[in-house]
Amino acid sequence: MIRRERSPAEVATGTEFIVITGVDTVLLTAGRVGPAIGRFLEHWGRVWPDMRISAGDPAQPPFVAWRDTRPDIPEACGEVLVVEDERMLSDWDDHGYEIPGSTVGPFALLYQPCPAPQFEALVQRDPYDRGLPFDPYPVVVVATDLSLITIVTPDDDSEFSQSVVDGVIAALAQREGQPAP
Repeated sequence: MIRRERSPAEVATGTEFIVITGVDTVLLTAGRVGPAIGRFLEHWGRVWPDMRISAGDPAQPPFVAWRDTRPDIPEACGEVLVVEDERMLSDWDDHGYEIPGSTVGPFALLYQPCPAPQFEALVQRDPYDRGLPFDPYPVVVVATDLSLITIVTPDDDSEFSQSVVDGVIAALAQREGQPAP
């Protein structure tokens, strides 16, 4: 998992520009991402009963109510935008990911197949989980059928942002048809 500050992006809104910032958490996973995103949204919809999402379906309005319409979540490559309700959608347009006076905010789930068949990475935690002293070391990852997922949240240290990241990780770790870990 990699976290980085998202560079500000200017977004045109009529005649003015606003700056939208967020924090990216990047995950690398094997297997199909779409079903895991669907499982995550099912869970999150119980947390936010008025949740609205946009899954990029041109046949649907830009944001639909999750409880009324379960839009198809693209299986391999997609961009899913999530807001708590209509008010947060409006606030997102005005303020970006950090909504003034709120402890929660909109978030985005962007995913695609990993185009690199191999790449270098730095292991930060003992993958063998031996409980021994550990020094980070480089590895070469060689794999096919990997996907990159970028989770964009308002910040990297709030309970809300961490719960979004943890929820996506739990859904990715859960096998289809199995209870959540």
